[in-house]
Amino acid sequence: MNALLLKDWYVLIRQSKLTMVIVIVFTIVGVASSTFFYAAVAAIVCVMLPLTTMAYDQMHHWDRFVIGLPIERKDVVRSKYLLALLALSLSVLMLAIVGFAFYLANDIALETVLFMLWTQLVAGLFFLSVNYPIVIKMGFERGRIWYIIITIPIVSLSGVLNSILDMESLSMHVSIRNFAYLIIPILMVIGSYLLSVRYMESKEY
Repeated sequence: MNALLLKDWYVLIRQSKLTMVIVIVFTIVGVASSTFFYAAVAAIVCVMLPLTTMAYDQMHHWDRFVIGLPIERKDVVRSKYLLALLALSLSVLMLAIVGFAFYLANDIALETVLFMLWTQLVAGLFFLSVNYPIVIKMGFERGRIWYIIITIPIVSLSGVLNSILDMESLSMHVSIRNFAYLIIPILMVIGSYLLSVRYMESKEY
């Protein structure tokens, strides 16, 4: 599986440099403006990166080639999910670094930083759990239509909530204990992974 991750890493380095710049810009702008909309978008963009590797796999027929190797199909799925979680972790780490830098400069409340981190984790895990089984079952070309349909309401809802809610008063209710509620999206990711493995093992190329 390490080889699969390394292969995807090389693909991302070559093809997704601009995407990472976008994530960095969204992170800085989001923290500077205390806007959790940008935090959610940054997380979704990061989790979309492994979908890019799926597109290249299918475009160059790697998905058919890899099942002929002495690698279990569940390892192929596991590598995509692990890569997505690593990408999400990178996004969260960047937000934490930028957020706490602004906090130390007294430009943002600590509760606001925590709320943005919570928002990013929920958005990223939800996007991962819903979209990856769709792309694995239907393929990238057909599946991307569905993940676009799913993503637009998530992003739109984040924008609407950001415009109608008082960020400062809302963030005051976010504490370390609230991160326990992440168990729900985490369970969704586990169920999503098991479903994706089932789809991959039933595929006939």
